[in-house]
Amino acid sequence: MVDHPTPSALEAFLRGALSIGETKLVITHLLGGCSQCRKAMEPLAQVLFFPGRVEADGNGAVYDFPIFRAINQARRQTELERTEAELPSRSLPRPQEEPVGVAPHILSGLRSLEGCEALLAASRELRHQDPEGMVFLAALAVGVAERLDPRVSSPAGPAEIADLRARAWGELGNARRVANDLLGAEAALERSLACAEEGSGEPLLLARLLDLAASLHSDQRRFETAFQLLDLVHQIYWQHGERHLAGRALISKGNYLLLNNDPEAALRLIVSGLDLVDRRRDPALILAAVHGIIDITVRLERFEEAQHLLRASRRLYYEYADELNFLKLRWVEGKINAGLGNLSRAEAAFQEIRDGFRAHEMPYHLAVASLDLAAVWLSQGRTAELRDLVEEMVGTFQAFGIHREAIAALLMLQEAVVAERATAALLRSVAAQLQRLQYEPMQ
Repeated sequence: MVDHPTPSALEAFLRGALSIGETKLVITHLLGGCSQCRKAMEPLAQVLFFPGRVEADGNGAVYDFPIFRAINQARRQTELERTEAELPSRSLPRPQEEPVGVAPHILSGLRSLEGCEALLAASRELRHQDPEGMVFLAALAVGVAERLDPRVSSPAGPAEIADLRARAWGELGNARRVANDLLGAEAALERSLACAEEGSGEPLLLARLLDLAASLHSDQRRFETAFQLLDLVHQIYWQHGERHLAGRALISKGNYLLLNNDPEAALRLIVSGLDLVDRRRDPALILAAVHGIIDITVRLERFEEAQHLLRASRRLYYEYADELNFLKLRWVEGKINAGLGNLSRAEAAFQEIRDGFRAHEMPYHLAVASLDLAAVWLSQGRTAELRDLVEEMVGTFQAFGIHREAIAALLMLQEAVVAERATAALLRSVAAQLQRLQYEPMQ
């Protein structure tokens, strides 16, 4: 039987009045996926963080805490309220297990600058393993930041509090983006920029918010705007001596150029950015940049060069790669072997990574890897196996409820395979279409 916190304990938690041990128990319980307690917290949070401003949607249900209520405070209030009315009512996110990023130091002093900072740091740590938990902690941080009063809650002044609110809303926007809520992300980032205008005018804060906005624009396929924002981000960091962050901005722009189907320009920027970043400061960024360089070299069909780069970089993977990065390593190995004509090695790699992507429930990655395998079988004339593989891909996409346009592309490929009219060029075209659709929101 589940032992839920009492309503008074939930209220004390939101007020930051529990002991460290009691607060840890409440956070562990909430992040364990208890929808009952999260729903119970909503009216309490409304009263504590936004007293006197209870909003309701068309069905009489209270909007989610805190993002949709706080949208009403944005400078473009009318526009955001229109957006708000179009959003479906939803409960707080429900991660399936306790995230590892919740450290004891965040569990006390929730209603303080330090507590807010700690919640934001813990939220960022959940990016890869628990996007919904990332959103939940960022939402708590927003609530804390909005509740802070420079007159009574902190020695900080109004400008510092406004800066904190800007960062909290920015991180919530980024968390929403990672969790694929692009509309909610845009609203939160809008609010973050409004808060920043009331703050100290710190250029590095502006650069951070513009960086987050560029990521959102890229996910929305608005690449030209994303490029312009990253150019400004790079300029700010460079002018303020932040060499590492300036390099990171170049790498980000290179990644977006690749998504926009410009691999040669992407390669130049990622190499330039890699020259600037501090390898000790962010090894994960280094690994991602190196892998991007190798992958782009493969896309440009410079297979021997890619093989040399991979051999020189293998130690980096063993030091810093997680399970998904090892899958991507194995994938690029398969592509190199296929390009060099080592088809049996390529087939073994593609079969291995298909199993991995299936286990991680990553249907687009699974489909594109399957198309790489299909290209190997097509070159060997193994049409029966190719037909079964494409049929499996169609079934997988239909089971996951994937983009109808993606399913249509696979059905077109299936018809070509059945009619024995499939070509390597068609496989590449379908793979490119699936990679594009992966980053587009569902209609």
